[in-house]
Amino acid sequence: MNHSGTISVSESWTVGYSPHILVGDVSIALSVTVSVDPNCTVDLNGYQISGLGTFSLSDNTILYSSVTGVEINYPLTVYINGDNTPNRLFITKGDKLYNIDFFVKERSASDPSSFLSVDLTGSTIKFKTTLINNIGTLLTDGTCTIANAVGGECYYTVQSTDFTTTGQYRGQLEITYASGEIVSAPRIVIDVVTKLG
Repeated sequence: MNHSGTISVSESWTVGYSPHILVGDVSIALSVTVSVDPNCTVDLNGYQISGLGTFSLSDNTILYSSVTGVEINYPLTVYINGDNTPNRLFITKGDKLYNIDFFVKERSASDPSSFLSVDLTGSTIKFKTTLINNIGTLLTDGTCTIANAVGGECYYTVQSTDFTTTGQYRGQLEITYASGEIVSAPRIVIDVVTKLG
């Protein structure tokens, strides 16, 4: 079943209509819950789920995006911890005071299949996260440090309060350029796992 647009009444995504495929961004209105039944497959398809409501995943739900690495519907994409790493990160619950490195790029006007580094000179960059099954609650809202402005490189130092729950998080960078323009680079997927031992 295909999904897009604003969801203003609570609903369930059932296994009988699986796979559930986003064909546009989905916004969940305040006080609305979208419940995904067990054993469903949800393909973000390069889009995002946002809003002030709740996106509730059941056990054994498969949530993925068939579009990876290149953000086909946003002007910016983010690579994490290296130029060739797509926008997905696995970290351990409770770890802190280490840096997550971001490489911000924009689609080339002359070659839409390639991305060029974004000049971050004079910019302010915020790193924001929510749990993917509770997108209405902002968990991280911290400022990044620019490491190489011309090369589009910045980093965020993880704090002890950032990833206290295991599960899948959705993150984004919000870039405020020197001109005052604000652009977000969404669809950073962060899997937080339990520490071994």
